[in-house]
Amino acid sequence: MNISFYKYTLVGKKIPLILLIVSLFACTPQFTSNKNQPINLTEEFTTQSLNDHYLLYSSVEDISIEKSIAIFDTINRPFDKINFNEYQWIYFQLKNRSTHNNFTFEINNNYLHKYELYQIFNDSIQLKAEGGIAYPYHHRNIENRRFIEKLSIPYDSTYTYILKIDDRERETSLSLRVWDQSAFNKNEAKDLLFYNLYFGGLVFIALFSLLIGLILRMKVFYAYSFYTLIMAWFMFDNLGFAYEFFYPTHPNIKRFLDTMLISPLLFSFLNFGATYFNIPQKHPVLFKRIKVYYWAMLVYIIFWVLSGAQLTIHYYLLANYTFVLITFSLQIIIVIQGVRYQRQKAYFFMSAVLVLLVGAILFALSYAGHIPYEWFPTNPLLMGSVIEFGIFSIALIFEVHQINKTKNDLLIANAEHQKKLLAAFVEGSEKERARLSAELHDNVGSRLALLKHKLNNTSSQPSEVNDDLDNLYKNVRSMSHELSPHEFEIVSLQEYLEIYLNDFQKNTFITTKSYFNNLPQQLNAEITRQIFRIIQEASLNVQKHALANSLEVQLIGHPHELILTIDDDGKGFDPHTVDTNNSNGLFNMKTRVQALDGTFEISSQPQKGTHILISIPLQDQ
Repeated sequence: MNISFYKYTLVGKKIPLILLIVSLFACTPQFTSNKNQPINLTEEFTTQSLNDHYLLYSSVEDISIEKSIAIFDTINRPFDKINFNEYQWIYFQLKNRSTHNNFTFEINNNYLHKYELYQIFNDSIQLKAEGGIAYPYHHRNIENRRFIEKLSIPYDSTYTYILKIDDRERETSLSLRVWDQSAFNKNEAKDLLFYNLYFGGLVFIALFSLLIGLILRMKVFYAYSFYTLIMAWFMFDNLGFAYEFFYPTHPNIKRFLDTMLISPLLFSFLNFGATYFNIPQKHPVLFKRIKVYYWAMLVYIIFWVLSGAQLTIHYYLLANYTFVLITFSLQIIIVIQGVRYQRQKAYFFMSAVLVLLVGAILFALSYAGHIPYEWFPTNPLLMGSVIEFGIFSIALIFEVHQINKTKNDLLIANAEHQKKLLAAFVEGSEKERARLSAELHDNVGSRLALLKHKLNNTSSQPSEVNDDLDNLYKNVRSMSHELSPHEFEIVSLQEYLEIYLNDFQKNTFITTKSYFNNLPQQLNAEITRQIFRIIQEASLNVQKHALANSLEVQLIGHPHELILTIDDDGKGFDPHTVDTNNSNGLFNMKTRVQALDGTFEISSQPQKGTHILISIPLQDQ
């Protein structure tokens, strides 16, 4: 065991050293040149990368162009790396072998601080152009999001060019290319069409997501809209369009924003992930850690604002790379948590995050000059974001589809429930009519026949006939009340219920107790009617099925609700064996309570009576 532990410990100690060596190697960009010969611009020429056709020299001190020429004259082989924090001198030659005279030189780096392009022909040195983000946008000879310079080379002439780069604050990515001018114009038109579609698509996605969020009241669509807009602005700045259209005369603003925009992008990205998987509710501990990270980003942004982005650019780049690493680590943790309970959503999200991560890594490596920019048809981060937003959009469309499916299922279930309610109402009405018909025939009819017999019998006493008429009147009046309790307009609900329960006790010989407290002065007519019907239904159930000796009704008013309890000491039943939806009496009571947005609870045990608890809200009172 000790030997194994020693081995593992030894390997563990070696891993950081190995990673350090790999990192140092990766951070040393290699620029090898296979040729030290002029590039032939033939008749069929359209474009050519210069990365394999230039000599490179770095100097700590700023030297004159003449001295740099003398140095290049002594170089027999190309230097193979860029030394950062130094001036960079790049030497290349172009020979025109075509009838075309006009060519375009492209420096595809929107963050270049300063550069000077010198043209040398027959020992004549000419400063052809100077530029960089240290100058206002309109200072450029050709106003383009990249640094573009026109070159005019006569037929069968060889021109030498030296490009001096002062970008000592950051790692420099050198993507140099020479174009035939007409080919460049065609390629530029194609690129601009693509960028218009890209940014138009992002804005459309953002606005559409915002609209869907407003309609469905779902935070995830707000978060997605915010993330999409921030990504659009980040890429707009990264590609150089923001400097061109919004602050062309303020290079300091460009430098200011170039070092900061990654922070809002990372925040919006992480916020979307947390909202997509509902992390605040499902994983509150993880969300607390995410909030701590949010605060750290806020402190960094405040520091960045207060410092005015005037510190050495390496500090900001180090902070940005750190935040990128932490953000993607947290996103991976969020996805792992999401896989446990939202597998399909997690797969969508995982695919999008991995694509964006690969794009971000390739962008960072090409930006730092570790891999040639020419490997990609366009900005790798832009390519990753296109695929990412495609996946996210499909995921959210799937989410909306699931929501609509759930709503449709609920509508179908509600329609079935309404059918059952209507069927129960019709059945209840028919039963009530049958009961009243039987009551009229058996009770009122028989009493009328008996009264007729007494009237025809001369021996009957007037007082006896009057008593029968009074009883018959009370019976008909009671039936009328059961059909429509119109006396609520005259007496209060409490008084009417007391009269009804007293009559119930007299007619059924079931001891009835009632308790009323804090009832509102004026109750909604519908609430009054339904409460009476509920108590009437419950008392009739007790009379028919419970075999009870006593019935107790309590109706208590609270500021925002009415509480109704109904208890009997009857034979009871097991609620788990009775379907309240198919038991007419219980179903009618439950339906009436639901119509008032109330809650209905019933508890009972065999031989231990039944307890009903009903809560009815009074918000609309």
